[in-house]
Amino acid sequence: MNEVYKETHFYDVKGDRLKIGAHKSGGYGDMADYIVLLKSIKEKHPGCYLVAYIGKFPEEGGKPEQLLRYFPDIVDRVAVVEFKDIKDSFFNEGYVIDFAKNFDYFYDLRPYVGKVYSGDDSVITLEVPFKLPKEWEWDMQWVDFYRKPLSQYQNVLLDHFPDKSHLEITADSCGLPTPDWSSVEPTLRSKKLDLTFLDEKWITVSVSSGGANRGIVQTKTWDFDQWNALCDSIKNTGINIIQIGITGEPQLRNVDYFWDRPITELLSLLEKSPLHLSVENGTARMRALVTDKPMITLFGPTDPTFFGLPNQNRVHTNKCRPCFWLIPSWFTDCHRASNPETIEGNYGIDHSYEKVCMKSITPEMVYNTTMDEVEKLGWDLSKRELVTGFSFLSKKYFTNFSNNTKKQIGQSVHEQTKYETGTFDLDYSARAFFFNPSVTKTEDKSILWTRKYDVLPRSVKHREAQLANNSIEPYILNDDMTVGDKIPYNLVGQYPGEQMEDPRAMYHDGKYYIACVAYVPSEFPFSGNTHQKLYVLDDSGRYEDYLSINYDGNADNLLDTSKSQKNWTWFFKDDRLHIVYDMTPRHTVLICDSEMKYPETRYVSNRAYWKYGDSRGGTNPILHEGRYWCFFHSSTDVAPGKRIYFMGWYSFEPEPPFRVLSISKEPILSGNYIDNGNPYIRSLVVFPGGAYLEDDTWTVVYGVNDYSSGWIKIPHKDLK
Repeated sequence: MNEVYKETHFYDVKGDRLKIGAHKSGGYGDMADYIVLLKSIKEKHPGCYLVAYIGKFPEEGGKPEQLLRYFPDIVDRVAVVEFKDIKDSFFNEGYVIDFAKNFDYFYDLRPYVGKVYSGDDSVITLEVPFKLPKEWEWDMQWVDFYRKPLSQYQNVLLDHFPDKSHLEITADSCGLPTPDWSSVEPTLRSKKLDLTFLDEKWITVSVSSGGANRGIVQTKTWDFDQWNALCDSIKNTGINIIQIGITGEPQLRNVDYFWDRPITELLSLLEKSPLHLSVENGTARMRALVTDKPMITLFGPTDPTFFGLPNQNRVHTNKCRPCFWLIPSWFTDCHRASNPETIEGNYGIDHSYEKVCMKSITPEMVYNTTMDEVEKLGWDLSKRELVTGFSFLSKKYFTNFSNNTKKQIGQSVHEQTKYETGTFDLDYSARAFFFNPSVTKTEDKSILWTRKYDVLPRSVKHREAQLANNSIEPYILNDDMTVGDKIPYNLVGQYPGEQMEDPRAMYHDGKYYIACVAYVPSEFPFSGNTHQKLYVLDDSGRYEDYLSINYDGNADNLLDTSKSQKNWTWFFKDDRLHIVYDMTPRHTVLICDSEMKYPETRYVSNRAYWKYGDSRGGTNPILHEGRYWCFFHSSTDVAPGKRIYFMGWYSFEPEPPFRVLSISKEPILSGNYIDNGNPYIRSLVVFPGGAYLEDDTWTVVYGVNDYSSGWIKIPHKDLK
């Protein structure tokens, strides 16, 4: 037993009072929960002498045991047990039985399904008022409450007690009265809290979880740039902000005070604060101990009902199921994207899903929730608008951006322009995205060719499991821009698991030519080379052939591609297939051989000036008024792996060398943070993929934020 912990305090309580012991491990949030449960124990055993044991371990920062000492009306004595191993502090039972010998009743409150011991030095009885129903056995196949608590049972409890908090479950399991946060009040609090440096309107925020001052980033934390964006916007309304933290952790750029004072003053600050914003951390739980004033809490890996509190506005997106203790390192490793070598291969890995639970929470969501709560406080605010919605933007990236383009980033595509726009009414869902479409228009029908992205159920057995499927789905496009039935045209890859993305479609000489980006992922996330491919369908949509143009690493065979190729656009001239291979650094056009297998001729001409990043192919060129017209996309990096996309137009000569003749000066549309239904995307995207000209008006179809498909109608006379 000496190998488990190095110091233990036993108490021999004199007199006739009932001797009750309890034990719980953890940080400040756990201790707040502990106090509420201890109050329930006192209610069940009035007049008892209550000793509260607290398990600590070397990695645990701070002195959370201090919190209990501010509630002497509940706790008679606090005893700290220092463990050598974190697992022992939570899961070892031998020492608990040693403790129990000294008490009439001993409550082990570490697991959510608690345990009650009673007896004397020679006989210890385990009392379990709460038993799991027999029919749960199938759900509990990986669970052993008392012998293997790391095999987490939270999700089973969530399934069967969807409306109960973990404290209610613990109290029920131990036969205790229902925990009541409102009945708890600290006896000791700071009387000399000077907040005169603040204006009348102020709030508190807490952005970190345990270990932030030591560089530890927990999965429940929200991106620091998101916090900055949110607080910039809140400050813009005239509200002061106090950031609660501890010395050594990062500080937000635009707060009025960084609060790292002793816990007595922290409790008083939380009690006085009109509104408290935080991730699901200890400050939220301490807030519930001292006041019934409102708070806003961001939930990700922990369930908002299971860990919910009274008077709490809970912000979460349900983009991923809570994963608390799903893997032992859940504190710092996202089970959907991190790849710790110590974890057995139970979960498919895709880094694009990393911390999607928290990343899918936007500053706008939290800002709007905050303004709703502020309105209830009756504050008269000077402004109510977002300073910056795209959290990772920095002014240094906007040096050459026009004011209108900066404005567009904070607007829906439908608000960015004077032209008629719309979103196609496809069957969008959390598991099916339709975006980056193309379009063909013939005399008898128009077809919308969409990229469909299916989010597949995650495998619990195969680490390399495929997480998504990309395919091309065609739909009838009605004259009023509504979407009709899906068309059973068959675009099937040549290899199992082949992915097809970002179609560019055209109709020529009675055939459909559908270009796409293709690849076969051998691992997820895919890190290999993408391949440009061109499907040929007859007029009825029957598959005839596919073409792989052998050029610059784009091999005859998909699997032999040695260099990633994307964003080629295609057109026929004099019955020869032409390809706009590149717009940057020079406009490059390829003319293929008669069998459409390789380029016979390459023309490299000029480059048109465009200040919003490298220009790339978008819609297939269309000949009109003696020149070819296209709508392209570009992007500019605003942070590692994060971009904003823009849409513009350009024209080029109809004859070699196909020089660029004109280009738009400013974006027609910009990527934005408003039209966002995809929780996995890290960039703001507008992606034109198809166009046609009718009655001297261009109809352009485009993708938005890798989730939805839209359209815009632009008079040709405006392309000047």
